[in-house]
Amino acid sequence: MRMIIEGEIRITPEVILPNYMLVIEDEHILSLERGIIGEDSEIFRIDILGQWVIPSMIDIHVHGALGCEVMDGTKESLHAIECFFIKHGVTNYITTTISASNQDIFAAIENVSRSSQPQDGVQ
Repeated sequence: MRMIIEGEIRITPEVILPNYMLVIEDEHILSLERGIIGEDSEIFRIDILGQWVIPSMIDIHVHGALGCEVMDGTKESLHAIECFFIKHGVTNYITTTISASNQDIFAAIENVSRSSQPQDGVQ
């Protein structure tokens, strides 16, 4: 499905692209184009007037979130952490352990390696 995000696309406080559209298909950005296209029932449209469009963020040092920690060693804790970050624009992150026994650190690392990220931040 093709999706168009249109309106005033604000890249930074100083860079504003009025009457531009971001064209997305199958979760991939196809283009950033000037102009507004006509009505098309096959296209899902979002008007973002006054909103910002920014790249996703990457957090390079994550111990946890929402009272859950990487060191908990459970799938449920990792998914809670992932959902928290997705809701705040962080799409990738690097898990970080704390000083602990080798056994606890290896268990946390094993848990991270086995866990899959929830789709769209849903547990």
